[in-house]
Amino acid sequence: MNLRRALVGLAVPGIALGLMAAPAAAKKAPTTSSKVVGTVHITGAGVAEVQAQYTCTIADPVNHPGHLWVSVKQNAAGTEDAAVAGEGSGFGGIAARWEDSHRNPIQCDGKNHVARFTVDQVEDKSAYGALVKGQAWVQFCLFDDTTPQGNGTTDFGQPVSSMVWANVH
Repeated sequence: MNLRRALVGLAVPGIALGLMAAPAAAKKAPTTSSKVVGTVHITGAGVAEVQAQYTCTIADPVNHPGHLWVSVKQNAAGTEDAAVAGEGSGFGGIAARWEDSHRNPIQCDGKNHVARFTVDQVEDKSAYGALVKGQAWVQFCLFDDTTPQGNGTTDFGQPVSSMVWANVH
């Protein structure tokens, strides 16, 4: 009887040690995400800010930094209009007001970030009016090297996008 208790007494700590020595669960690979949050704020003539929450990862940020395109479009009245949300509505002459940017820096470190991003008319939007208070179609398109291209590679493929109607103030 004492031998059995001694063996059980040795086995229990051994099991506990084995559980402690088990490898930690593998870290979940970061996923790319983007989400427009809040309202679009007009900050000046032809300049506004979009707030978004995002996560992205770059394997080689020095040679291949992530890329972001933010766009805000409106019809002439600044009201919700399905045509403005259509593909190519800016260059197709459907949007009367358009501000965008490819120049905002992003931090692709696998962590969650919330930041404001500037849109303006610097990138040849002189044919469009400036944003007005109302509704706008906002596109927040994030490219990193974990985004699938569709052909099995992950080198800056399709963007991870948040496209929503937002209030403009």
